[in-house]
Amino acid sequence: MKNLYMMGLGLLFCMQALAQPFSISGRVLDAETQSPLEGVQIQEKGSRNGTFSDSEGKFSLKVSNARSVLLFSYAAYTQQQVALEGKKHLEIQLEPYAITSEEVVVTALGIEQEKKALGYAVQQLSAQELTEVRHTNLTNALAGRMAGVQSTYGASGPGASTHVFIRGETSLSGSNQPLFVLDGVPISNEVISNDTENLEGGFQEVDYGNGAGEISPDDVASITVLKGPAAAALYGSRAANGVVLIKTKDGLASRGLGISFHSSLSLETPVKFPQYQNVYGQGAGGQFAYEDGIGAGINDGGIRSFGPRMEGQLIPQFDSPSTDVNGHAVRGGDVIARQGNPITPTPFVPHPDNVRDFFRTGLTLQNHLALSAAQPGGAFRLSYSRLDNEGMVPNAGLRRNSLALSGHQALNHRLSMRAFLNYIQSASNHRPAIGYGSENPMYLFTWMGRQVDTRSLKDYWQAGQQGFQQFNYNYLWMDNPYLAVFENTNAFEKNRVLGNVQINLQLTPQLDLRFRTGMDEYSDLRSSRRAKSTQRFKHGAYREDEVHFREINADFQLTYHTLLGKQWRTNFSLGGNWMDQQSAYKSTVAGELSVPGIYNFGNAKIPLVVKQQQAGRRIYSLYGISRLSYGQGLFLDFTFRNDWSSVLPAANRSFAYYSTAAGILLSSFFELPKSIDLLKLRLSSASAGNDTDPFQLKNTFVFNENYATYPLLSSDTRLLNARLKPERLNALETGIELWMFKQRIGLDVSIYQNTSIHQIIRLPTSAASGYTQRVINGGKIRSRGLEAVLNLQPVRNSWNWHLYANFSLNRSRVVQL
Repeated sequence: MKNLYMMGLGLLFCMQALAQPFSISGRVLDAETQSPLEGVQIQEKGSRNGTFSDSEGKFSLKVSNARSVLLFSYAAYTQQQVALEGKKHLEIQLEPYAITSEEVVVTALGIEQEKKALGYAVQQLSAQELTEVRHTNLTNALAGRMAGVQSTYGASGPGASTHVFIRGETSLSGSNQPLFVLDGVPISNEVISNDTENLEGGFQEVDYGNGAGEISPDDVASITVLKGPAAAALYGSRAANGVVLIKTKDGLASRGLGISFHSSLSLETPVKFPQYQNVYGQGAGGQFAYEDGIGAGINDGGIRSFGPRMEGQLIPQFDSPSTDVNGHAVRGGDVIARQGNPITPTPFVPHPDNVRDFFRTGLTLQNHLALSAAQPGGAFRLSYSRLDNEGMVPNAGLRRNSLALSGHQALNHRLSMRAFLNYIQSASNHRPAIGYGSENPMYLFTWMGRQVDTRSLKDYWQAGQQGFQQFNYNYLWMDNPYLAVFENTNAFEKNRVLGNVQINLQLTPQLDLRFRTGMDEYSDLRSSRRAKSTQRFKHGAYREDEVHFREINADFQLTYHTLLGKQWRTNFSLGGNWMDQQSAYKSTVAGELSVPGIYNFGNAKIPLVVKQQQAGRRIYSLYGISRLSYGQGLFLDFTFRNDWSSVLPAANRSFAYYSTAAGILLSSFFELPKSIDLLKLRLSSASAGNDTDPFQLKNTFVFNENYATYPLLSSDTRLLNARLKPERLNALETGIELWMFKQRIGLDVSIYQNTSIHQIIRLPTSAASGYTQRVINGGKIRSRGLEAVLNLQPVRNSWNWHLYANFSLNRSRVVQL
């Protein structure tokens, strides 16, 4: 009995000794160079207690007990976790981070996993890769960097929208754009255009940019692309075309307090122009002479270039000298002031650079300032970005201000919080029109005679007619290109707020709970001015478009993880998501102005035309995840999600989809040559749904202009469908990943097939039915493709040389309509 008492007393003494504060010291080195690392964050796991290493890599820290676990974190190095087990001194060697099979990537719902554990293809761009060349549109950074990802730039310069397609197009009428997700919360990447018909008498379309392109690359820690439905299924119906995950910086990579500033300047000029002929000038039948630009001369009302050969012969032209009624010098095209006075002929010669002369050297200045700080258990980052652009098109440009604040804080050993807030203000005095029509300068150049000297058009008002009558070489069809960009402007100002908050709670060592919510909201005011004498608006015009958008997402996830024996590990997750999206659009047009140059709706000469629409949608979701792994060689993922969409009929509102994926590390089960570091086989299968836009179910009446005091309404010209089903995308994928020679050579190959059924399409119908289109479920698209990514590191020493190449082949076929 006495011995038992003494043993119990000794055990109690040991437990008290282990539970008492314990001092630890040590040194942190680079594992490859053996040089000391300064600023390494050392934190006691499960607490806010921690410190940093000094210039010699040394550190000392008091921890709660001798069995504590320390976390060693350092930017560009792999994090290391060390259990003290009573040790009072540690020698830590951190491995530099490299693009290897051990890479940790962000996957669906913001979950970080080792890349080797995934059963589907994923590619990621780091912060360094995103800022090697700073793009004015963040999504431009994807171009050419990822296999199977097609990024197409807009044609109207900085601020233009970029369209992203992953593994081809899978929908005949819906959006083929992937879902963009910021810190686990979906955001808008919609390209909301003005309601225009692009007719000869109306406003042409203008590109105001895509939403994801407004995020500053300097605030982004990484971009991960989930290519197939197996990778993206957990994000619901909007992720059928893939997902682009954007993870923002939060200051955790900082060492203490840090300030960073950078400034970049880029110049741009047109690289290639259409190939124009420089033999024949304006006219017809080999004859031309300018008189008034509407037909009083010889073929001067037309815009065809079948006139005389341009050999320097003397011919009256729009910029040839003449006089007004008072004998003052004017140009041939100053028709009102000239009052029929003769035009002195000038040499009829080509101007090969007349299109190039119109453009200017574009200039883009980007500045970024960031303040960050990190301490054990918490970090914050505050940044300001400024972009100033003067486009190649005269008077076109873009201004953008971005203020971002992010932070991460461990409130105690079980509760932590992360938040991000970003305010973006974008504006422009003029965005060029796009498409085929007289408001697009490139359209004007397509028809312009090669004898026209564009430098003569810079003074774009006729003599004595400022604000009333433009000066040009043709007055029947064309606008002066300088009038088109300096007077017929398309301005906008957009204010946007992005934000998200995430709370993590550890209920038990095996059970975690996460809450997350986020919002994306913006208001965009666009104003378009058209000067008097413009071809489409002889009396001038003014237009305003108001766009409002708001999306709120909220989700929760409960995760249980445990060991099943010595080799098997598993975790199960249950979660739900609520999405509410609201949009409003209003267009007000004054088609004629009473007083030229006064752009106000009170100055309208004719009744205003107003178009207004509001739309909303909600999606409720529940999902489950099961992950199972055996040792370091077998990884299995199973997911299931059910969505309830408000834009589908009640009978078809609920739809479910699944994904299964397997990653098999053959190098863990078989003895392979020493030159092979890793050989992995991937297999996955998935089925994803996709709903439609609001107001596709029941026909409603459309408001028209009033007849006197009586309102007029008409039926929609589309026959909608109250029995619509969600689109369905079934996908199969297999792939292989190989790393060799100590991870100096890496090859990743994927083969996939996507089959999209129940396509929501609009078919033409007989006008005798009272409709021009009808909406149905029909059509089947099959896409098959091959992707390959090659990574090479021929030099990895005090400096690194990394080469990569990617190849993709996609064939989409409409199998059924």
